[in-house]
Amino acid sequence: MSKLAEKIENLTPQQRDLLVLLLGKKKREGARIAPVSRTTNAFPLSFAQQRLWFLSQLQQDSAV
Repeated sequence: MSKLAEKIENLTPQQRDLLVLLLGKKKREGARIAPVSRTTNAFPLSFAQQRLWFLSQLQQDSAV
């Protein structure tokens, strides 16, 4: 068992509730960038790339 799991297991029920509350608050505060596996050839588009793709779909004959 990892040290972190041992620490969590030794928490009182009140401390565990507080931990869950704080972790939930941190999750709501802002989206984190999820790591992407480097074993695949498909990577998510950046916001700018998504915007350019959208504009190219919207006006296909445009220079965008």
